[in-house]
Amino acid sequence: MIPYHRSIITEKEIEAVAETLRSGWLTAGKRVIEFEEAFSKRKEDQTAIAVSSCTAALFLLLNSLDLEPGDQVITTPFTYVATANTILQNNGKVVFADINPETMNINPDAVLAAITARTRAVVCVHLGGNPCEMNKLVEICQSKGIVLIEDCAHAIEGTYGGKALGTFGYGSAFSFYPTKNITAAEGGMIVLPKSSNELFSRLSRLRRHGVDFNAWQRESEKEYHFYDVSEPGFKMNMTDVQASLGIQQLSHIEEWYKRRKQIADTYNLAFLQIPGVILQKHEPGGEHALHLYIIRLDKKVFGERRNQILQTIQESGVQISVNYPPIHLFSWFTEKLRYRKGDFPHAELCGETCFSLPFYPGLTESEVEKIIAVVSGILQS
Repeated sequence: MIPYHRSIITEKEIEAVAETLRSGWLTAGKRVIEFEEAFSKRKEDQTAIAVSSCTAALFLLLNSLDLEPGDQVITTPFTYVATANTILQNNGKVVFADINPETMNINPDAVLAAITARTRAVVCVHLGGNPCEMNKLVEICQSKGIVLIEDCAHAIEGTYGGKALGTFGYGSAFSFYPTKNITAAEGGMIVLPKSSNELFSRLSRLRRHGVDFNAWQRESEKEYHFYDVSEPGFKMNMTDVQASLGIQQLSHIEEWYKRRKQIADTYNLAFLQIPGVILQKHEPGGEHALHLYIIRLDKKVFGERRNQILQTIQESGVQISVNYPPIHLFSWFTEKLRYRKGDFPHAELCGETCFSLPFYPGLTESEVEKIIAVVSGILQS
């Protein structure tokens, strides 16, 4: 079986983690600061705050808006459920806007149509690393006086108009989950504009229970400092163990991106030749971060056979995934929020017809050849 994902962990990563373990300082110390600084450089020197997960990053960004019951946040139904969950957990009302089925990203026209007097924010998701139409989304949010947050869980390397994804709005959230382009085993990063000094200070406190002076700062000063809590916060900080892994992973990012680009080009040559196969359309002016390789099956050619095809591919030794079942059709959302099938037809169509192939730099040439042979053979049978 060729697994859907395999993280690359080199001896450099292992030694960096071991060094941190031997140091005796395991969390919220200098390694976290080093990781934040290194990541900031990747994001045009905007400020970075390391947290426990991308979900925590989204949660804290939304929490800082101080949403009141009934305040609305618009997002896509075609993403992982964490995006919607963090809105709900912060008193927000989730308002979905349908996607462009070609790019699989939120449709700016649908966003504009969904805005009301109670809309406080838009959370866009760069699905699979494919940049959203940021010029239109920025224009809409600025004209309506609402906040734009980027869910960049898939988009560490991506750009739009030459500008790094995660640097367009109020703030952004990145993921270092094991299946992502780089990993810290778990963990996430908030990226904020350089001018957001007050927000930076607040989110830095909120990730550690609202405490204004942490243990590493006390370690670095000769005089004892009594800390204060200006508001109740959360336990959402990153550990030094995670940061040590993340720093080393970040050093491979160009090399690994180049390899994923080679794999994507090879896949494209193979699958674009197959009738009924639809590939994710890239946004003009955007540089895809190449996190997911998504195939969509045209129902005119394949009918309702997607699930049967996926089962056959798995049985043939290639593990695949579906990214994603539309959020609004999960039982909680239909029972509590009264969403129904047909509410967002483009998201539903993609959810019924798409699947993702193994797509990571550790794939060997022979594995890529096997994936193409198995998948193309089944699709053309």
